[in-house]
Amino acid sequence: MAFSRISLIVAACAAAYLGMFWLNQLVFSSSGFSEGVDWIFLPSGVRLACVLVFLHWGALGVALATTAISWHLQVDGNFLTAAVTGAISGFAPWVAHSLYLRMTGIGRDLAQLSSATLLGMAALFAVITASFHQVWYWVRGMSQDVLESLAVMALGDFVGSLVVLYLLKLGLVALMQWRPSR
Repeated sequence: MAFSRISLIVAACAAAYLGMFWLNQLVFSSSGFSEGVDWIFLPSGVRLACVLVFLHWGALGVALATTAISWHLQVDGNFLTAAVTGAISGFAPWVAHSLYLRMTGIGRDLAQLSSATLLGMAALFAVITASFHQVWYWVRGMSQDVLESLAVMALGDFVGSLVVLYLLKLGLVALMQWRPSR
């Protein structure tokens, strides 16, 4: 794949994640559970969609966007915290995706993607991503109640993923119906 195409993919995934993050902040900021833990986290759907479609390049875009967000929002200004948080945000969905494909035998081409597949992948993704984040936050002293925060974060990531992925799926169905026949 050409460097310019890879750059475009990474930038598009980063922009999509940034946009959805700020939209989520605008709509759900008052309903957060704790710092970095939301009951509904729509950007998680962008994370998973970018990884499903663009694999590691999508993960890189999300990781870069999350690093920028974490750096901007962090009180302590620690770049290591921001960078590892970004890496977790971007690459945990890639780990979940790879693990899910290995567990189910589904191919990488998305041809076998169904509602049940999306549901299963979103659930595994939510648990893995929340677990990685909460362990990191605990190590950094940013989370006191790891299990409670893990449960809420996993639920928020799962709900957010389902909302975004099913909206994308509905959008694709509508687009296919409007496409002129040949």
